[in-house]
Amino acid sequence: MLLSIASKADTTYIFTLNEFLASVVKFHPIAKQAGLLNLKADANLMMARGNFDPNLSGTYDAKTFDNKNYWQQLLTEISIPTWYGLQPKIGYELNEGIRESDNSFRYLGNENVNLPNGLLYAGVKASLGSGLVLDERRSILKQAKLLLAQNEFDRQNALNDLLFEAFDAYNAWYLSHNKINVLSNALATGSLRLNAIKRLAELGDLAGIDTVETLTQIQMFELMLNDAKIELTHQQFWLNTFLWDENQSPIYLEPNIKPESLKNNSLNVQDTILKSTNFNAIIQQHPKIKSIVSKTEQLDIEALLKTNKLLPKLDLNYNILLNDATNNPPLQYGNYTQNYKWGAELKIPIFLRTERANLNLTKLKIQETDLYLAQTENELNNKAISYQQQFAILQQQLVLSQKMVNNYRLLLNSEQQKFDLGESSIFLLNSREQKLFESELKLMELEYKYFKTLSALKWSLSLWVNG
Repeated sequence: MLLSIASKADTTYIFTLNEFLASVVKFHPIAKQAGLLNLKADANLMMARGNFDPNLSGTYDAKTFDNKNYWQQLLTEISIPTWYGLQPKIGYELNEGIRESDNSFRYLGNENVNLPNGLLYAGVKASLGSGLVLDERRSILKQAKLLLAQNEFDRQNALNDLLFEAFDAYNAWYLSHNKINVLSNALATGSLRLNAIKRLAELGDLAGIDTVETLTQIQMFELMLNDAKIELTHQQFWLNTFLWDENQSPIYLEPNIKPESLKNNSLNVQDTILKSTNFNAIIQQHPKIKSIVSKTEQLDIEALLKTNKLLPKLDLNYNILLNDATNNPPLQYGNYTQNYKWGAELKIPIFLRTERANLNLTKLKIQETDLYLAQTENELNNKAISYQQQFAILQQQLVLSQKMVNNYRLLLNSEQQKFDLGESSIFLLNSREQKLFESELKLMELEYKYFKTLSALKWSLSLWVNG
């Protein structure tokens, strides 16, 4: 889009800071990669919720030997995992095979009831030891929800870093353009003066050496201008690295595209923040801090799960048999208490070395994360205070530097008047002019540092995305 605008326009097109940053947020690959974090978290959350999907299982087993049907077994079951560790289920069992004369099962075994229409049952499985408070599937789902929030914080943090770097590139691009403007004006003014001095020298009003003095200064300005053009080329290519179109193709700015002035741009930083003496509350909202806190919460869930695994594993399994074993009568209330199947499974690791080691490792991870959180909070707070103090000093320097520029301009004008009256020399006039342009370049460098420091303060407080 920028290329098409530039190619159709013969005049200068001002590429504003807001347009630039909006393009970075919308099209830059890092911004798009940061957006993928939420999609990944959504996929992880769906996968975690899948652990609570109903399960349909079935088995079939048959044996035929010597042309005799020893057995055929068909077992089907639907189970539904729930949040509280209970697992309701309903199933169907069909058993066929050779019987003894007393109707007992010779090959199937007495526990496998043989009914003409099969056996329908309903029951529940429950964990009363390890897995009662928290099990794997609940732990994974809780962590997936926290990961969804953490990835959003990581996305914001990535955008905060990206916009900080992008603004630095724009700021440097703006500085290079200003340098070229100042040096171009200096070169144009020096060229006019050189022509005038040549005429005065030809008339004998000035010595010929004065033309050499003026020419030398012009040559110095030409060298500085060429250096500034090289710097502008470098800064423009740096800026281009942040520009992409909707097709993920890089954009290269045309020469007639210029930056807007940043002199009256406050970067949306409130005075209360610039004068604040305590950044703790703001830093707690920093996405990097929130991401670490979310990671700690995930580790807490992992620690709770591994603590729960220190308990004995006791699983109860109870099934109501919905058909009578011999007469197969209609369902009645009495059948629920007379026909049932239940069991229990108990498992107790003797030394619990694996479980205790896993818990200790998780606790160490929590300690590491807590230390990293404290370190990050302290670093961000110190950086914010440092940038705030630098900003205050740079504000004073800008005022002082602007006064110096104004004073050098007054001195140059005064020297020009003296020169016109024949009371000064070309050396003094060129010296005044050189000091003026040097002070203007110094002012521009201070403006660059001023905006870079303000941008860094925004970055340390995450105001690029939360401001």
